[in-house]
Amino acid sequence: MKRSKHKRILLLLVFVMLAAVLCFESADRAAAAEKGGGTVNISIGVNLKYVTVTPKLDTLEYRRKGGSYQAYLTWHSKKGYVYRIYRKGKGKYKAIGTRKAAGKTAHFTNRISGPDKNYTYTVKQIRPKTKRPFDKAGLTLMGAAEFSVDYRNDRSVIEWKHVPKARQYYIYRTREKTGIRKRVTKATGSSYTDKYSSSWRELKDIMHLNHFIDPAIRDISYNVRPVYSKQVGFSRKVSRGLMMQDGDVKLEPPVIVGLEDRTLEWGTVPNAEIYRILKKDPMQEEWETVGIVKHDKRKVTLRYELSEVDKDAYYAVRAEAHVNGERIQSETESGFTLRDATHDDTDILFIGDSITYGALYKSESNRHIFSYPNRIHQLTGAEYYSPSIPGATYHYQERLTGGQKRHRIVNEVVEKMQNGECPNQAEKLGFVSDSRGRTNTKIQDYDIVVLAAGTNDYIDDTEMGEVDSRDIETFCGSVNSIMEMIKTASQERITSGKDPIKVVFVDLFYSERCLDKTVREDRDTTENAKGYTLTDYQDALNSIYDSWAQNPELSLYRYKTRDADIVNKSNIRYMTPDNLHFTKYAYALYGNSIAEFLMKEVF
Repeated sequence: MKRSKHKRILLLLVFVMLAAVLCFESADRAAAAEKGGGTVNISIGVNLKYVTVTPKLDTLEYRRKGGSYQAYLTWHSKKGYVYRIYRKGKGKYKAIGTRKAAGKTAHFTNRISGPDKNYTYTVKQIRPKTKRPFDKAGLTLMGAAEFSVDYRNDRSVIEWKHVPKARQYYIYRTREKTGIRKRVTKATGSSYTDKYSSSWRELKDIMHLNHFIDPAIRDISYNVRPVYSKQVGFSRKVSRGLMMQDGDVKLEPPVIVGLEDRTLEWGTVPNAEIYRILKKDPMQEEWETVGIVKHDKRKVTLRYELSEVDKDAYYAVRAEAHVNGERIQSETESGFTLRDATHDDTDILFIGDSITYGALYKSESNRHIFSYPNRIHQLTGAEYYSPSIPGATYHYQERLTGGQKRHRIVNEVVEKMQNGECPNQAEKLGFVSDSRGRTNTKIQDYDIVVLAAGTNDYIDDTEMGEVDSRDIETFCGSVNSIMEMIKTASQERITSGKDPIKVVFVDLFYSERCLDKTVREDRDTTENAKGYTLTDYQDALNSIYDSWAQNPELSLYRYKTRDADIVNKSNIRYMTPDNLHFTKYAYALYGNSIAEFLMKEVF
C-alpha cells in the first residue's frame, strides 16, 4: 500500500517537471519567433496551438540633427526578410518605405519637417509573403517637454509639463567642460531634484565643501526627454521623444574687475560664446555696444582694449550664447564707473576674514580680484591693503597641538602691523604689499580702517566677555584691544598733523550653515555651543561701536550689511557658493554698495 502511494507521488512529480520544461521551452520558442517574425509551435501536454507573431516596433526615437528632424525606428527582424514601414498622422496608415533586414534588428530613418509632429509608425513583414496582420497600435512620436530649472548652490530643481502619451521622463545633465551628456535619472512625476552631493565624484572640481556648487562657475545644464514604454508579450515597446537642442542653459553675469590704461578686464562665465562690451552715459537708458570678445573657457578673466575711457560713463559686460536656436544673454552688473575714482590720495586698510579676502577665489590666477576691497579700489580710486585671512577670528586662542590652525586678527594682523611687521599668511595669500607697492606698512599709514570679521568667532564658540573688556580671549576684549591699537596709531597721525583715522565697522553678513547636506540654519537665530547667536555677536559689536563713537582721536562709521539687502534668506542659495561666501556677482554688488557708503559718509 505504501509502495503504491509513493509511486503515485513520484509519477506526479515527474509529470509536473515535464510540464514545466515544456512550458519554458514554448516560451523560449515564442520569444525567438517574435524576434524572427516566424511561426511557433507551442506544445503543452497533448494540445497543439499554432501562434502567429506580428512584428512590432521596438523603439521609436524623435531626433534632431542640425536643422533637420528624424524619426528613427528599430524592430526585431530575421535576416533576408523584407519589411514595409507605415506612417500616419490624423488619417490612415500610408507606406513610406521598405527595409531588408541584415540581421536580428532592422532600422529605418524617416526625415520629417519639424519638431512638432506626432506621427504614428508601424511595420509589416511583406517577404516572404504573409497574411499576418500588422500592429495597428504602432508607436507615436512625442515632442519635447517644456521645462525649467531652478539652479541653487546645493541642488537643481527641474520641473516640466506633461507630454501626452509619456509614461516617464529621462533627465540628462551636461557639462560645458567635457561636453558629455549623462542621464542622471528616470522620473515619473513632473519634477526632479538633482542634489549635487549625490554626484560628488563627478562634479568635485567645481564644488566646494563637498556639496556646494558655485553659481559663478557652474557649467552644468539639463535636458528632459519624454518616454513611452510598455511591455508587450516578451518585448518592450519604447518611444523616446524629442529633446531641446541644447537643454536649459544659464548665463551668469560677468563682473568687471579692472579698468586701467584703457584695458577693461572681467571674469569669464561658463556657457558663454561671446562677451558684449557695453557703455552708457549716466543720462541715457540704453547701452551702447563698444566691442565683442569671444569666450575662452581656459581663462579666468578676459580683456578688451577701449579706444578711449569716458570716466563719466558706466561700463558693463554681457555674456551671450545661441541656445536652442535662439540668442540668450546674461544679466549685466551695471554699477561700474570711474566717475568717482578721484580718491587716489586715500589709503584704506581692510581687516577681516575670508569674506573680506574674497574667498573662495584665492588661486594664483584670481586671488583678490573678485573681492569687494578690490571693487572699492576700482570705483573710488582709493589705494588699499587687505591682510584678511580666511578662517581668522578677532579673539586670541592658543593653538592646540594637532588642532585646527586658526589665525587670530588681534595679534597676528593688527599687533604685527602696529610694530611695522608683515601680518601672518601675507606671503601665502598674496598680500605682502599694498596697492601702492608698499611693504611692512603700519596702521597709521592708512586714512581709513575697515573692520569686517566676527563670523568665525561665532563658529568657534568664542566667549563674549564684557563690553568694556580688554581680555583678548573674549570677543569684546579682542575688538576693544584692536581699537586701542588703532587709537594709538591715530594719535601718532594727529601728532604729525594728519587727520584722525576713520574706522568703519562692517556689520556681520547674513549667513547660514549646513551641519549636513540637508539642514540649513540661520546663524542669526541659531545658537552656538556657548549659547550665542550671530545676532548676539552683532549686538556686542554695536555696543563696542557706541562706546568708542565719542572718542576724539577717532572717527567712527557703521556700514549696515542688512540694509543693503544683497544677500538675504531668500536668495542665499543663489548668491553664495556655500551659504556664507559670495559669488563674484555678489562681491561686486557689495563693493558697489560699500563704495557708495564710503563716498557719501566717510571720504
